[in-house]
Amino acid sequence: MQKLQFEATWDKTLSSKDRELITQVFNKLTAQSDTVSCDLIRSARNHHNQLLVTVLIHNTTVSEQRYIERGVSLQTENGRYTQKFTQPKLIIPSYTSMPWTFIFEHVALDAGDVVTITIQ
Repeated sequence: MQKLQFEATWDKTLSSKDRELITQVFNKLTAQSDTVSCDLIRSARNHHNQLLVTVLIHNTTVSEQRYIERGVSLQTENGRYTQKFTQPKLIIPSYTSMPWTFIFEHVALDAGDVVTITIQ
C-alpha cells in the first residue's frame, strides 16, 4: 500500500495550503507498480533566477530510492533538459510517495514551459 511521507524539514515547514495540494495529488495517484515516477506540482523562478520544480515522487518498488548522481529531466513542448542531482536527504522508502523540489541552474525555460519531469 502506497503511503505519503514528508522529509523531516518539509514536515515542519510546509504550509497547510501546500500540504493539502500535495495530499490531493497523492490521492489521485495512478503510478504503475514497480516504478519510480513523479507528478509535477508546480514550477517557478526564485530570486537567483533558478528554476524550482516541485514534484511528488512515487516509489512503487520494493527498494528504497536514494538520489546520488541521478538525472532529472524536464520535458517541454520544445525539447528536453536533464541535470544530475545529489540529494543526500532525499531517501524514499519502498511504496512511498514524497514531495521534493529540484533546483535547476542556468535553464532557459519559463516556469510554465515544464510539461513533465522524469527521474533516471
